Amino acid sequence: MLNTHTGLILLLVAMFFPFGVLLYVGFIRSLPKELEEAAMMDGYGPIRIFVHIILPLVRSITMVVATLIALWTWNEFTVSLLILQEESVKTIPLKQYVFFGQYSSNYNLAFAAAVLTMIPVLIFFLITQKYIIRGLADGAVKG
Repeated sequence: MLNTHTGLILLLVAMFFPFGVLLYVGFIRSLPKELEEAAMMDGYGPIRIFVHIILPLVRSITMVVATLIALWTWNEFTVSLLILQEESVKTIPLKQYVFFGQYSSNYNLAFAAAVLTMIPVLIFFLITQKYIIRGLADGAVKG
């Protein structure tokens, strides 16, 4: 798994999975049980309750988890530095690292590369910002 994107992806999934589970568990525990009980009274089975009741309610927390993990994965440096050692498989943050050496630093190219690599993340965040705010507000309101 060394020097492969598959190995890096598996390691990042193992790192970020507990965070996602923690957010989902906290959010689902805050959902009122009465919704499930009312659906059972209407004749819904467990799968239908999940698909028609629970899934629409967890859409906001799903966007929060997806956005945070995507941003963390994009900016991840240390695990990539350990796993991806060949030049052909390095990620963008690792490629930026070449601008700083032991005896010289090329700040103008480093800052230009930093601005260029921020653009996709900034666009992604601006698109998903409303979902993050909605998800945080949904998780904060109790009762």
